[in-house]
Amino acid sequence: MSTARFDHPALPWPVALVVHPRARRLRLRLDPQRGELRLTCPPRSNKRSALAWAASQRDWVETQISALPPGERIAPGATIPFDGKEVALRWEEDGPRSASFDGTTIS
Repeated sequence: MSTARFDHPALPWPVALVVHPRARRLRLRLDPQRGELRLTCPPRSNKRSALAWAASQRDWVETQISALPPGERIAPGATIPFDGKEVALRWEEDGPRSASFDGTTIS
């Protein structure tokens, strides 16, 4: 299995082109964790045609992106779920570079 990453001008997110030996057809999915579209294709497929097909799916891609929950900004003073409870984030510019957790605060 090999993967190549492309920025396609017709698509809002980068495309990871995955050539999979057992793939029998083109498959496009949104991977919000990696922030990319994953286009899986069979080994002998034409990569240019596969990317053109993915570009033709722009309406579907935009629908999927709009359905994603909005991301939350993580900034000093914010609270985040950690180990089943809400904990505060504390950051100091001159503080230590390693993180520590005292039960209620990550600093």
